[in-house]
Amino acid sequence: MVHVLHAQQVHVFFRAALRTASFGPGPESLEVELVRPEEIPWADIAFPSTEFTLRRYLEDRAAGREQHYFTQVERRLPRP
Repeated sequence: MVHVLHAQQVHVFFRAALRTASFGPGPESLEVELVRPEEIPWADIAFPSTEFTLRRYLEDRAAGREQHYFTQVERRLPRP
């Protein structure tokens, strides 16, 4: 869960599995693509809340854990 202060929004992310291989862009996305973790185009991710969530997910997966995260962002996160 990410409180996006400058936008006055709360972004909630859920982990799930695709039931079918059918997916595509929706009303708020121009394009979508499934990629392996090493192929994630970090510089192209539009929202810092999405980047934060993906990084925590990958860290948890590597550590074999599943945690909940609560944070807030004021603006775009700096690149590692």
